Parts: sequence; structure tokens; C-alpha cells
Amino acid sequence: EPEKREVLKVLTKKEQIDSLWNMGVSRREINRMKKEEDRIEKIISLQNKKQFNEDMLKISTATRQDSLK
Repeated sequence: EPEKREVLKVLTKKEQIDSLWNMGVSRREINRMKKEEDRIEKIISLQNKKQFNEDMLKISTATRQDSLK
């Protein structure tokens, strides 16, 4: 996590906002994030959630294939 934080701190405010927008965060919610730390935390939580969902999909796909054998 500290490495992710450092990478995200290098991004400009506009790049952080664009990332949030591309991840589906509403403009209203983005505008409420006044501090860089708030934006970074949100980006990391969304990345972690996305990774979790991908991992769960892989597990469920593997389980289904095993049960078909």
C-alpha cells in the first residue's frame, strides 16, 4: 500500500480526478474530496475492490469447472 500511495502522489490533481471519474465516481463525490489524501484513499479502495472482484470471479469459475468434471 505505501508504494501505491507514493505512485498516486506523483499524479497531478487533474490526473487523480480523471482516474476517479474513469472508475465511476460521481462528480459530486469527487468535488467533496478536497484533500489529496482523500482522493488517494478512494482510488486505492476502488482498486482493491476491483482486484477482490476479479479474484472472486476466478475462484468461482474454477470451482464451477471442477464441479462439471
